[in-house]
Amino acid sequence: MPMLSHPRVPAALSLLLLAVLVGACAGATARPSSVGSPMPTGTSGPSPSPAAGAIDHPSAATDVVLRVGEEGGFMMMEAVMSRVPRFTLYGDGRVVVSSAAQAAKGQVGVNGLPVEVLRETRLTEDELQAVLRNALVEGKVGIAKEEFPVLVMDVPTTVIELHAGGVDKRIKAAGLSLEPQPGPDLPVLTALARLVDRLVAIPTDADYVATSSVAILAETEPAPGVTAAPWPWPDTRPAAFAKPPPEDPFGFTRHVLTPPEADAVGVVPGGSGGPFPLEGPDGKTYLVVVRPALPDEAAR
Repeated sequence: MPMLSHPRVPAALSLLLLAVLVGACAGATARPSSVGSPMPTGTSGPSPSPAAGAIDHPSAATDVVLRVGEEGGFMMMEAVMSRVPRFTLYGDGRVVVSSAAQAAKGQVGVNGLPVEVLRETRLTEDELQAVLRNALVEGKVGIAKEEFPVLVMDVPTTVIELHAGGVDKRIKAAGLSLEPQPGPDLPVLTALARLVDRLVAIPTDADYVATSSVAILAETEPAPGVTAAPWPWPDTRPAAFAKPPPEDPFGFTRHVLTPPEADAVGVVPGGSGGPFPLEGPDGKTYLVVVRPALPDEAAR
């Protein structure tokens, strides 16, 4: 499951689009000339000496400040296992965006599905502040309730996670891409949907290059006619895989692979692979999908 290289956005166009986006978020002109420039790595906790009126936020390179992901939907288990957040903003201004792209010749995703393309850029602190302000105010994350269910089966649930300005919140909005129904939640759902559209449209200027891969593990039943391969990691048993957070609805365990562990399943560190049916040392059958580790995952 290799990651496709994505054509680079011309620099002038990238800067122009980001200036328009952030300017619209903040109601003021951003400083697009600094997009893509290196940002110093902060430390965990609130930003040091925030400017008057600035929104406090974690500032380390692996701190998730704002994230948009998806859960559920009518998808094969392998695809759910390999899914990555659509948008992540880290404390140092790094943005990682995931989008599906049609597979190039010889490059396919899990079971022939479109390949996930990971791209990134850097925001200045002013631009980061504008994005947070838009999320909290215009995007209504600050006032939104945490659950928006719908009476439609098998639609994905959009998860918006924010840690800034004293707000630590996870919002789950089922069927956010659908036409929202009239009712008291209509203004908030409309604002959330527009926020997601703006976030994933932030122009990127580089491919995301992971330094390690993460293996996602799920216990499964042996498929007819499929022989599970021997467990490839003698020093890392299934029980050693990290347990999912309480809010994870699927319960997939995961493990950041060392270079030798990645090599044991034929994956370059930072690359993708699978799905692999494996026979665990406990006699159970497991399905494993390997994908690039995001910065917060690699740091665990």
